[in-house]
Amino acid sequence: MPKLKPKELTSLLLKARTHHCRITMETLPIGTICLDRRGMIESFDEWTASLMEQNMCGEHISALVGANSETLRHLEQDRLGYIGRVRLRISDGNVEAAMVLAPAIEMHKRTVNLIYTTTE
Repeated sequence: MPKLKPKELTSLLLKARTHHCRITMETLPIGTICLDRRGMIESFDEWTASLMEQNMCGEHISALVGANSETLRHLEQDRLGYIGRVRLRISDGNVEAAMVLAPAIEMHKRTVNLIYTTTE
């Protein structure tokens, strides 16, 4: 194997790292739920839909996070940013995810971004 110059080695390592990151991002189990100001689910992505047995559009977010949960209080207070690790109620039980509340493109809506971590 020929010896690589430092610049060539750096370039090769950068390409390998970029490829690794791209594959990781493409397979990362992430989800997005779009809510109106009242907390009604307007839409969600394919990954989240695959976890649900039924279409939950039109349902309140409390159907997923629980009516008396700390997560629901954070969402109702419209606290943007990282909410924490949450348990979402799905048809087969619960799924755990890291949750972030972010503004949506439309001012009167919010986006809940999720990174799914485990399923039971």
